Amino acid sequence: MRLDRYQSVLANLTSRTRIAGTVALLLAIANLLLVGMVLSTGNASRTLFIPAVTRKGFWIQGEEVSPSYLEDLALTIASYALTYNPSNYEGRTQRLLRYVAPASHADLQSYFHEQAEKIKRFQISSVFYVQDIVDRGMKVALIGQLERRTGKKSMESRRAAYLVEFQDVGGTVFVKDFKEVDHDDPFMDRHRPAAGSGA
Repeated sequence: MRLDRYQSVLANLTSRTRIAGTVALLLAIANLLLVGMVLSTGNASRTLFIPAVTRKGFWIQGEEVSPSYLEDLALTIASYALTYNPSNYEGRTQRLLRYVAPASHADLQSYFHEQAEKIKRFQISSVFYVQDIVDRGMKVALIGQLERRTGKKSMESRRAAYLVEFQDVGGTVFVKDFKEVDHDDPFMDRHRPAAGSGA
């Protein structure tokens, strides 16, 4: 009788060991499959571009975007374009190009490449200190002080203004245009004919 009992316990333990071994093997296979999936999808990610720092809350409703979002995005663009040194200019402009509308991308990339050669050759550094932000629709004007140096010598220090124009492309806000403008007329109102003037 005792032999039957021991054989029964032994059979029970052997059965449990086989079940535990099978479960362990299945878990190991599942882990290997998960590792394979993670490694194969590592590069397939979606990137969402938002300003590096948001100072205020913002909203997006349909094709309308809150002015605070555009202001923060304009500050980010101006920082990438106007605050640099010879060693980081190319990296900063590459980050800026992520925000540029597809139609303007190739032209700006070519322009930045030409500028990079001059900046390295003459060791130019630049800083733009924003002092005022004015928005109008999908345009934001940044007014401030531009400081440029070549090596250790000051090249220029002047009041400057830049206009950043945005465009909604399929629900994504891109930079349509970025240019220096007159700090007394950042939205270029003087260049437009007056309403009803017949011009």
